[in-house]
Amino acid sequence: MTTVWFNKNFAVIRAYADALQLEGRRVLVSHTNADSPQLQGAAAAHLEPRGLVGEDYVAWALDFARRQDVDVFWPGKELAALARHREAFEAADVRLIVPAEPDTLDHLDDKAAFLRALPPFLRTPPFEVVTTWAEMHGAFERTLALGWTPCFKPARGVYGHGFRIVTPRRRLQDFLAGDTLRVTEEEARALFEPHEPFAPMLVMGCLPGVERSVDVVCWRGELGAAVVRAKLPGLHGSQVVERRPDVEALVRAAVAHYGLSGVVNVQFKDDADGAPHVLEINARPSGGSHMSALAGPDLPVWAVRLALGEASAGDVPP
Repeated sequence: MTTVWFNKNFAVIRAYADALQLEGRRVLVSHTNADSPQLQGAAAAHLEPRGLVGEDYVAWALDFARRQDVDVFWPGKELAALARHREAFEAADVRLIVPAEPDTLDHLDDKAAFLRALPPFLRTPPFEVVTTWAEMHGAFERTLALGWTPCFKPARGVYGHGFRIVTPRRRLQDFLAGDTLRVTEEEARALFEPHEPFAPMLVMGCLPGVERSVDVVCWRGELGAAVVRAKLPGLHGSQVVERRPDVEALVRAAVAHYGLSGVVNVQFKDDADGAPHVLEINARPSGGSHMSALAGPDLPVWAVRLALGEASAGDVPP
């Protein structure tokens, strides 16, 4: 029986473990927190030692994989460090599912670097990188002059933390409705000016159209399948899976350009004319990717098959 190991990761791994066990794989899950929901439902749950990072964590992981007869290691924690030691794991007959090479992982994680070096087939709204209030204020003015509503977010981050849309004034109806995404320029100034130079922030033109989260299973730059989840207005948090050949073509080109593997996520948002603009590529499974698995290929199942050489990307169903 094939053994798949997930180390400390995001909560969606719980659904991945369930899917793989239904296929007959033995799944191990480890975490530093014994109460993590990620550990529930796994064939075997293990506690990771706290405080291990970098080379120390790699050494522990390699020893754990050998002792547990792991066939496939799908890491979340210390992803780049583990990717640098792929050959050591392969020498121990352990297949690593890592989304890209270490330099590419860092490039995708740095949204400013990613957008600055965007390949020509992808487009994004105008943006600037700022670290002082004067730079941020100037970027707001220049974005408005180009006809865009300014918004900002951290150059590195997850879950959309720190994303805000700049509005001339706060509206009572938005406040009472629980809108937490809008701030005035004065509110932004009060937040950032006392802490400058602050961590790099992206000031961008705010795209008004539909947001799409694309869950992707791929291997070594070849697309298996792309499931497009549209967050349409009026659905109150529900999402619709769409067939969007134009978006799928962009994703296929991006997977090839960055040499991606495993399950990753690409975020798009439409402009006023309905044209998709890329926001970011997350080199990890998205929190909603278990929904995509219900609408077509079971993403974790196919990722493990690809890693083991049991299938090729062309075998993945739409």
